[in-house]
Amino acid sequence: MSTGTTSSIQHAAIEKLRGAENYSTWKFSMRMLLIHEELWDSVIEKSASTEAAKKKNDKALARIALSVQPAVIPCIRTATTAHEAWNNLSKAYEGRGLSRRLGLLRSLFGVKLSESSTMEAYINKIKELAYQLSELESALDDEFIAVIMLSGLTEDFSPLIMALENSNVKLTTELVAGKLLAENQRREDKQEGATALIIKKQPKCFKCKKVGHISRNCTYKGGQKEPAAREGSKGQHHLKTNATKSASKEKVLVAALSVKIKSDVWYIDSGATNHMCNNKDGMVDFQPNSLD
Repeated sequence: MSTGTTSSIQHAAIEKLRGAENYSTWKFSMRMLLIHEELWDSVIEKSASTEAAKKKNDKALARIALSVQPAVIPCIRTATTAHEAWNNLSKAYEGRGLSRRLGLLRSLFGVKLSESSTMEAYINKIKELAYQLSELESALDDEFIAVIMLSGLTEDFSPLIMALENSNVKLTTELVAGKLLAENQRREDKQEGATALIIKKQPKCFKCKKVGHISRNCTYKGGQKEPAAREGSKGQHHLKTNATKSASKEKVLVAALSVKIKSDVWYIDSGATNHMCNNKDGMVDFQPNSLD
């Protein structure tokens, strides 16, 4: 691959300057690119004395102009040298006044882990703000930055903070950052292990042989054949019982009808309210029913 192609790929990887919000990152990346392409001297020098120096200056100016978004172009539109364009951007987005320092300090003290996407993002945000303060000649002590890094953690990191406090080791940003990253990785590994353990301990059904449920909650049709068979046998039992009862009643009726009753014999029942007789000649005062 040619050198020109490599430079183009690296240049395309640099995020374009949007304004004050990403100026610090853009400034560092752009400086590294110009150094790599041997154009940084053109930014430092105010004017080009030779024809070769003028060509390098034009190339450096073009690199800078192509690395900003359209909203930033007015800041460098009138610049004729890379040095002038670089200074114009510095004046526009790298304020060195009191308000700029106060804004960075407020942002630094306001960084919280709970508001960051990852532990790495939280640590990098603090380091970036501390670096911007150092560029304004308002650098903070490294141990103080480490304390700020610990102050923005959530409550569940209190044991780690106590362990660092009792270790009697001088705090540095690199030491604290390493401890935080290691603790965060340990927690992620523990969570993954717990998840794997839960999956491993899932119950297994003895009917369908599948995991995730037990046999009494199984919806497999094969598991319902036995209850169906029981219901069928129960129905057959009811049918047999009813048939037996019906046969018994028929036997009793046949037996009652087969008994020979003598017409001249009376069966006295003293507890009966009414009496019956199959021969009207046995009656003293017989009155036929009008309905007959």
